[in-house]
Amino acid sequence: MMQLSWTLSGFGDEIDADPTVQICVLQALGARHIEVRSAWNTNIVDLSDDQLDQLATILKGRQMAVSAIASPIGKVDIAGDEAGELARLDRAITAAHRLESRYILVLSRCRRPCHRYP
Repeated sequence: MMQLSWTLSGFGDEIDADPTVQICVLQALGARHIEVRSAWNTNIVDLSDDQLDQLATILKGRQMAVSAIASPIGKVDIAGDEAGELARLDRAITAAHRLESRYILVLSRCRRPCHRYP
């Protein structure tokens, strides 16, 4: 019989702005992965290279893996700011590489009215 497994992960920034606190709480709940959206009240795509290095060190020291980078890509209409959105995507890719994540969360914004379910 095949054994199924799954990865328990969560957004840490809803716990606290400090990534060390985020990780401690998630680990206390049994998680071994975190989906990084922000640290130190700074969105993942706005973290400096030094901050990414510091975050990577914290994660490694706590033996916590990153399930995905929760980027803001696609969250807003980019009409007129395509270059800015591409720069944010580049930062998300940089963060994913630095934090050893294979996945980047991107969002899809409806350009016309979306169907709403009751």
